[in-house]
Order: sequence, then C-alpha cells, then structure tokens
Amino acid sequence: MLIIATASVVQVGLVSNEGRQNQLPDVMAKCKIPVTCDLEPVGVRCIDFITLIKESGEVFEGAGK
Repeated sequence: MLIIATASVVQVGLVSNEGRQNQLPDVMAKCKIPVTCDLEPVGVRCIDFITLIKESGEVFEGAGK
C-alpha cells in the first residue's frame, strides 16, 4: 500500500478501477484500494478512470478526425 501512503503524504488523489467493497473484509489484507483510501485515518480521494475523464472537462474526439 505504498502508493496510498504516498498519496496521503503528498495530498493527492488516486485513480483505481478496482471495485468498491460495501463493507470491510475480515482480513485487512483483502481490502481493495478504494476502501483503504476511504478509511478515516487515510483520507485519500479515490476515483475511477471514467470519473477522472469526466472531471477533466476535456473533449476526446474519435480516431481519424
């Protein structure tokens, strides 16, 4: 989880396409990136790639134009 710790220290968000878990697993080692980022002591924003594209405000045209 070095990437999450780095994001927390540098205060940047992460992009991850891992599925969200509705509840914490019994074993913390099975936590996916989004649920780990959401933990209160961590507090790192985690979005998926599509959200990143939408929030960028950029318009991407199809190939060949």
